[in-house]
Amino acid sequence: MQQIPLLPVFRVLKAADETVNNSSTYQDDNEIKFRARAQAKFLIQFMYRHNTGATPDIKFQWAIPSGAAIEIHAAHNNAGGSSVNEITAGNSLICRGIGTVSMGMAWCWLTTAATAGAVTLQWAQATANASDTKVLAGSFIIVQQIDPVPVIPGLAHAPTR
Repeated sequence: MQQIPLLPVFRVLKAADETVNNSSTYQDDNEIKFRARAQAKFLIQFMYRHNTGATPDIKFQWAIPSGAAIEIHAAHNNAGGSSVNEITAGNSLICRGIGTVSMGMAWCWLTTAATAGAVTLQWAQATANASDTKVLAGSFIIVQQIDPVPVIPGLAHAPTR
C-alpha cells in the first residue's frame, strides 16, 4: 500500500447567482474555474445548486486544457429525495429541472497532459427555453491534486512509489 501525505486542497465558492435563458450553447461560469498544472491528476468535487424548469433542464461540462481528459460521476436529486438519482460518466451531465432549487454532487477525475491551463465549468439549458436557468450562489468545487505528489516544504521524506 502506498501512503501519500495529504496534498494541498483548495475550494472555489460561487458568490453570486448566474442566469441563462433561451440558450442551449455552453457558456463559461463566471466563478467556478481554476488553473491545472501539466502532467497531473486532480480530484474535483463539485456541489451544484441550480434552479431550472422541467422544459429547459440544465447541462454541465468542463472546458479543460488541450490533451487533458476528464470523467464525471454524479448524483442529482430531482425532488427532495423521492426520485431516482441520475448517474453519468464522461464530460457532460444533464440534470432535470423541477422549477425550484435543486442540488447535486459530482466527482470528477481530471488527468492533464503536457499542457497546463484553465479548467472552467461550462453550463447551459439542455433545451433552449425562454425561462431562466440559474446556477446559484453557494455552489462550489473542492480541488485536490492527487499525482504527482508536489514538493511540500518541511516534509521529512517523500513517499516511495
